[in-house]
Amino acid sequence: MYPWHKDDTFSEVLKIIDPSNPVKPPIEAYEWARDRLILWQVKTTTSNHCLPEIEATLALLNALIKDRYCLDGNNIEKDQRLTNNCYDICTFYGMSIVKFCNLLPFYEMTKKGKVYRVNNKSKKTVRDLGLSLGLPSWVLECRHKTCHASTNSLILLRQANFFALSWIFKHFWYKMLEEEEESRNTENLSKLAQQVEKWLAVAASSKKAILREKITQTVLDHPDQAFSIIIDILIRESGYKLSDFDMDCMELPVKIVKPYAKIIRLVNNFESLELFLHHLTKYFTEADARKSRVSVLWFKTITKCLSKQADDSIKQMLSLPELKPETEIIVWQRLLYKATKRLTQFTPELVDHLSSLIPEDSIPSESIALLKELALSSIYVKNKPKKHESKMNPACDEKSLYSVKTLADLTAELSQSGENMDTSS
Repeated sequence: MYPWHKDDTFSEVLKIIDPSNPVKPPIEAYEWARDRLILWQVKTTTSNHCLPEIEATLALLNALIKDRYCLDGNNIEKDQRLTNNCYDICTFYGMSIVKFCNLLPFYEMTKKGKVYRVNNKSKKTVRDLGLSLGLPSWVLECRHKTCHASTNSLILLRQANFFALSWIFKHFWYKMLEEEEESRNTENLSKLAQQVEKWLAVAASSKKAILREKITQTVLDHPDQAFSIIIDILIRESGYKLSDFDMDCMELPVKIVKPYAKIIRLVNNFESLELFLHHLTKYFTEADARKSRVSVLWFKTITKCLSKQADDSIKQMLSLPELKPETEIIVWQRLLYKATKRLTQFTPELVDHLSSLIPEDSIPSESIALLKELALSSIYVKNKPKKHESKMNPACDEKSLYSVKTLADLTAELSQSGENMDTSS
C-alpha cells in the first residue's frame, strides 16, 4: 500500500507540481506540496518500491522553489539575487538531474516503446539506460557534467528539470493517480450495496437524505456499475415480498412498487433510464426463475409508465423522464430489441406487452405480428444430434435436443420482410 493511499490531498499535490499545468502556482503552494512529499517519503517502506521516485520529485521540486525565490521581488533585487545565487541555483538543478537519473535503473522499455517499472535494478551504465529508455542525450550530458564538476548553463538546466519532472509524471505519478482513483471507485461501489440496503430500511429522514446524496453521486460517477448493483438489490428485495399469486400477475401491484419507487427515481434522465432497463433485461435469462420473473414484471411496469398508460399513482411514484418526440421511435425500437434479444419463456409475453404500448408509427404492426409469431413458435429449435454425441449418450432425453434460439434469426426474417428495426444502443 502506497503512503498516499486514502490521502485526500494526493490529487491536489500532483496538480500543483504537474509541469504541464499552464497556470504556475505560487511558491507557498509548491512548499505545501513539497511538505506532503516529505511526509510520504517518511511513511514509505522498502516494500512500496516508490522511494526513488519520491526522492527525485523532491529534488526537482526543491530546485524549482530555489529558482522561484531568486526570481521573486522587484527587478533590481531580482538581478542582484540572480547574480549572487546563480551558482547555487545551478547546483540545485544539477543535483536534481542526478537524482532523476538515479531512478532510471528501475525502468525498462519494451520493443513497442512502453516504459514500465521493475523491482530489480539494472546494472547498465546511466548513459546506456537513458538511451535505451529514449531520453535525449543532452539530458544525460547535463547529469555527466554535474557529476564531473562542470557547470551547465542555467537555461539548459531549467529545461532538463522540466523534462525530468514531465518524464516522472508520465511514467509514474499519472499511473499512481489512475490506480488511486480506481481504488476509490472500487471502494465506493463496494459500499453502494450497503448504502442502498440501509437507505431502504432507515426511517429517519435526515439519514435518508445523506444516504441518497451519496448513492446519487456514485450513480452519476459510475452509472453502469452502480445500476448493476442497484438492480440486483431491487430484484432480490422486491422478490422477497412478492407472493406466488403476485408472481403470476401480469403487472406489479402498487404495494410492491411504492416502497421501491425511490430506487427508480435515482434515474434523472432518459439516457440513465435506458441504461437501467438494459441492465434489467439481463435478468430475463437468469437461472433463478423467481429473479427472472421479477425482472420482467419491473420491465413491464416501467415501460407501461413510460408510455403513459400506467395508473396515475404509479406514474407519480416513479416520476420517469418523458420521451422526446424526435427520439421516441428509436427508443421503442431499442427497447423491443433488448426485450427480445435472447428468447426466453417470457418473450411472447414481452412482445405482446410492448406491442400494446409502442405507437404504430414507431414499429409497423406487420413487424410486431411477425416477431410475435416467431417468438411463440421458435423459442426452441430442434437440432439433430451429432453422430458421436448419440453414440456417447444414447439415452439422452428429448430436452437435450433443444437449444435456445437467439434474435439473429428473427432480425434476418424481419429484414427479408422489408421492415427495418433500429437495434443500435
